Amino acid sequence: MSSEDEQKLVEIICRRGECDWDGVSMELMESTGIAKGSFYLKTLWARRLCPKAQTAPQWTRDRTEQLKSVLKVHGNEP
Repeated sequence: MSSEDEQKLVEIICRRGECDWDGVSMELMESTGIAKGSFYLKTLWARRLCPKAQTAPQWTRDRTEQLKSVLKVHGNEP
């Protein structure tokens, strides 16, 4: 999807909300001709386009090393 298409998607989601993904998918198809499934659009929104996703703290290298060290000691089983 181009950045213009993504912007159109953001506009649709802002208008429809984050619950009607089938409706978002249908409106995107009608307005741009792009056919994407509701799961794809929901994932794209959650991982990249949602303002909350863009401000989430990043996982640091130190935290990664700390996690690896804990997993070595305790394993990865619950």
